[in-house]
Amino acid sequence: MVIEAVGQARGAINYLDRYRPLTMLVDGEAVTIDLAGRQIVSLVVVRELFRDAYAEYSR
Repeated sequence: MVIEAVGQARGAINYLDRYRPLTMLVDGEAVTIDLAGRQIVSLVVVRELFRDAYAEYSR
């Protein structure tokens, strides 16, 4: 579960690195954001953590 979430976050960051400036649709209108010089960060939220999966989550 967490491996897939981290992979998705990496994919999103790689996408942002490839397509600069970023253009996206907001309410049907194209909006362009210049990401030059900005640090891209991501957050992965895990809803449940079980002791038997602790080693996987700790990596």
